[in-house]
Amino acid sequence: MSRKLFWTVLAVVSTLSLGLLWALTRTEAGRAYLDFSVLSFLLFFGLSVGLYEVGRISSSSTANKYAFIRVVMISVFLKMMLSIILLFVYTKVSHPSTRFFLIPFFINYLVFTVLEVWVLMRLGKTKTVEITD
Repeated sequence: MSRKLFWTVLAVVSTLSLGLLWALTRTEAGRAYLDFSVLSFLLFFGLSVGLYEVGRISSSSTANKYAFIRVVMISVFLKMMLSIILLFVYTKVSHPSTRFFLIPFFINYLVFTVLEVWVLMRLGKTKTVEITD
């Protein structure tokens, strides 16, 4: 998978996610959690970029055929742990009055999870990946 394709798909997915978040901010409850919506978007955006770069390198590794599988397992664990930490810290710091803040979080989680699965499937099918720009 080329970087150009990845960045194009990431731009489309980000636009979709931001559009959904914008629609939520049109409501009173959504405006109250705009900060958390942006934080969760940035977390998943950053994780997607990092996963692509690490996955691209590990899928081209001929020295260790299990490197790519390790990357997938570590990325799933890391994403879950960072999500739990973000939710925990936000609830402790902000003391949200409702659970509406979970809706934008799960929108971001779902949209970027679909992207990551698609990227990993594409990278996993590649025999060798060219590491050039």
